[in-house]
Amino acid sequence: MANEPSSWAESRVLISGGTGFLGSRLHERLAGYGASTALVVRPGRSSPIGGATEIGWAGNVADLVASATAFAPTHIFHVAAAGGADHNTTDIQDILDANVTLGTALLETAHRQQEITSELVPVVGTGTYSQAAEPAPEYRPNSLYAATKQAFDDIAEHYRSNESLPAIQLRLFDVYGPRDPRPRFLNLLADAVRTGKPLRATAGEQLVSFVHVEDVIDALLHSCRLVEGAPDRCKTYSVRGGELAPLRSTIERLIADVDAEVTIEWGARPYRRTEAMRPHAGETLPGWSPLIELADGFRELLGDI
Repeated sequence: MANEPSSWAESRVLISGGTGFLGSRLHERLAGYGASTALVVRPGRSSPIGGATEIGWAGNVADLVASATAFAPTHIFHVAAAGGADHNTTDIQDILDANVTLGTALLETAHRQQEITSELVPVVGTGTYSQAAEPAPEYRPNSLYAATKQAFDDIAEHYRSNESLPAIQLRLFDVYGPRDPRPRFLNLLADAVRTGKPLRATAGEQLVSFVHVEDVIDALLHSCRLVEGAPDRCKTYSVRGGELAPLRSTIERLIADVDAEVTIEWGARPYRRTEAMRPHAGETLPGWSPLIELADGFRELLGDI
């Protein structure tokens, strides 16, 4: 199987975003499998796990390509991301650097490495469900973050079509799991259950799908193997925990499943101006399905103190 530890033991894996929630967990998994890893890091940051090569990123594409090519990666994961539903003018440079410029540098690294070795170098990038909306589905980014993730998708298409690069994009839905410092809904819900404090929420009509971080890592590793020698599979797929359903009904069912007591004030908060109410579900990654049930994952969050 593609995700068996032995299949990664001889790999040299380059990861962007390796100090973040998803990237650090991906790094842990691959290091545990025996892969040689290199993390793209900004000045002042360092790897959360020892043993990885660190490649500095200060915004210079040529420098990054030279350093990354010297590492000679066999696989590249671009999971770095910057931005959110809203942004300030001072955020724009970081958003463009992380989502577009760095991603392009990694695609160029893979292209140059393929020229050197004549071996395929798969690149797996991550995007967001908020890049497209129903009913078309049409390209309708709800934020600058989503728009720049789409820009990376378009740049990857150039490398796929013109440079024969095996690049694949995964649009991630609501990723959750322990040790997540972000104030995401399930984290806030777990805090409300533990403390007994009420949780203020929107009316909960937006469609969601929660997927555990370990299932996402399975998807990343699986997709990297999926595209090797299969150019027709090099496209964009969705990674979600199941069918889309309204937030309120999803959470009410979850609370009943884990037999928790919590007060949720539905409708106490307004929707964001660009709330992704009906994201496009997209085509699920072939050969992958989530293994961790939401109730089991949420119980894990409740114990994550």
